[in-house]
Amino acid sequence: MNLTAPKHQPNRTQSDKILELLRERGSSGVKCFEIPNNLGILQYGARVLELRRKGFNIINKDNTFYLIEGEPVQFGLAF
Repeated sequence: MNLTAPKHQPNRTQSDKILELLRERGSSGVKCFEIPNNLGILQYGARVLELRRKGFNIINKDNTFYLIEGEPVQFGLAF
């Protein structure tokens, strides 16, 4: 299991970094302590809430790890 942070890219938000890590891990999820330890994000709960408000289905299993299920669906007008 890779416990290192995703590669640094300029202008990425903390939410972007968490989302990338969640996608990387897939069904194995991310343990809550890994986010502050590996990404240096202390208020990760607030960042997860931001992602949820953007439509990402992120669940907290047993209050020990986060898991992303699918991607948000965006509806547009068809002409």
